[in-house]
Amino acid sequence: MKRFAWAACAGVIACHDATTATRSPSDLLIAEHAEAPIEGDDSPLVALAGERVTVDGEPAGDVSDARRVHRMERLDALFEKLRDKRQAWQMSHPGAALPGLVRFHFPPSATKIVVMSVVQTTAFAAYPFGSYEVRGADGKPARLALDAMVPKLSEPEPDLEVRVFSDHVALVWRDGKTAQTSIDALASALAGAPKEQRAQHAAFLYFEPDATFETMVHVADAVAGTGAFALFLTTANP
Repeated sequence: MKRFAWAACAGVIACHDATTATRSPSDLLIAEHAEAPIEGDDSPLVALAGERVTVDGEPAGDVSDARRVHRMERLDALFEKLRDKRQAWQMSHPGAALPGLVRFHFPPSATKIVVMSVVQTTAFAAYPFGSYEVRGADGKPARLALDAMVPKLSEPEPDLEVRVFSDHVALVWRDGKTAQTSIDALASALAGAPKEQRAQHAAFLYFEPDATFETMVHVADAVAGTGAFALFLTTANP
């Protein structure tokens, strides 16, 4: 399965104020099945600290509206900041195709509503490809690939649906088989997953609106451990 055109992922930094940010490996969540960072990656770094969003340390609005109405919202200031970066890059690279790479930072307690507001806005701004920056099993910086579905722009067929509820995880396979497990036992429940190369199959991950980023990374890491799936984060609830 190819990597679909509209996706977005995330990276991690620690913000000191609205305009500056430094990255510290100790701030990163651990994902045992993460991949090595992309060497020389200078793609935009989108970060969330409290309610404030920054792009490469510069203010890019906030997520207060999404939190207030408790639903995913387009973040206009973030979209405009990335639009400006896209236009500047295109002017300095005439005729070249925009790579569309992006990194994100979300604090572990950020909810799905906030995460997806940022991720979807970034994808629609033509920065669809990125990575969650995490720590690998060895404690070193790494990245966890997790694409985000954008309705009507990328709609692969799922081979596996992972529906994460507050008290259990439901697995639904394309052939109709189902299973129920816990988040902690998810890796064991997926022991019978296909063994073919990752990206030959798609796994859709569904989370409740108040699921935390830490939970999202934990689940994505467990599915990534099968080595069989390209992972897609959906906006839909489980």
